[in-house]
Amino acid sequence: MNKTAKQGLDLVKLFKIFANETRLSILMLLKDNYLTPGEISRRLGLGVSLVYKHLDLLKKEGIIKEINEKGEIRFDFSSPHLFKMLEEASEALSEIKGMKVLNGGSVKFCGLPRFDELVPDKILDMRGEVCPVPDIQTRKAVNELNPGEILLVVVDYPLSVERIPVSIKKEGHELIGILREGAEARIFIRRRR
Repeated sequence: MNKTAKQGLDLVKLFKIFANETRLSILMLLKDNYLTPGEISRRLGLGVSLVYKHLDLLKKEGIIKEINEKGEIRFDFSSPHLFKMLEEASEALSEIKGMKVLNGGSVKFCGLPRFDELVPDKILDMRGEVCPVPDIQTRKAVNELNPGEILLVVVDYPLSVERIPVSIKKEGHELIGILREGAEARIFIRRRR
């Protein structure tokens, strides 16, 4: 983090920076990968110039760092504490809202192709939640399952449909499948044995 960023950034400014949905989406993408502006643009469906604008602000404030790899500029978090802060904020929000994982044994899913016989052990309803809450809560819920149990995550935030499968696979869990119904998606995950 450069000296100017250290002097100008305070907690209020940091939370204002994190209050922007596009910047949160960019940061969630950078959590698992260090990416080029073009890769971020494609994954989020945003113009490259808009992505550059957000990356410049995040870099100027010392939240992300620029890495030059074989002549290609990539970006990454400048500190693991920043992502941990987002995780803690997500946990606090879930607690305030009273979000919880539901038992899934009594829920029936009628007419779902290939999934009509599948009964999840737990259900996590993340509809109406935006990045990074669905991703963080899914990771937490999967880690609370017993080996081999199934979690159903219901989301309506497009980036979560992409990010959740990537993060659970990286942790060694099985992505059973994704069922899309309009703006919603049901993601079936089995905890590693």
